[in-house]
Amino acid sequence: MTHYIVVAEEPDLLAMQDIIADLLPGADVEIVEAEGKNFAYSLGRTIVMQEVSPTAVVLDAGTRNPEIIRDIEINFDDLVTSLPGDAPLTLILAVPTLEIAKDDGEFRQKLAEFLESNQNTLRRHFDLSPR
Repeated sequence: MTHYIVVAEEPDLLAMQDIIADLLPGADVEIVEAEGKNFAYSLGRTIVMQEVSPTAVVLDAGTRNPEIIRDIEINFDDLVTSLPGDAPLTLILAVPTLEIAKDDGEFRQKLAEFLESNQNTLRRHFDLSPR
């Protein structure tokens, strides 16, 4: 089963190609550039609806601030819950950027779990309870 990864821009696409080649050579993955961070969610939704395959949106968090990261996760969760059924759309944040996170063990583990699964294992990994 092909896994799709949506990234914001061409440098992210190139970085993801290198990360995946190092992490899981030969993985059945297609990396798609969204032409900007604002379009990544929309493209991820479109791929999920057309391909019905596990799809991850991999974006720079742009910060290490946990409150801002939590807001990004909540907004993504709102988007995912509007998809029909259990659509396999996942968010993997690179904290603070993909260039820095590419060597981070937690980031690499989330990416590997996504690529090794035929289902959406990360959809509800966020703690969305009130604080």
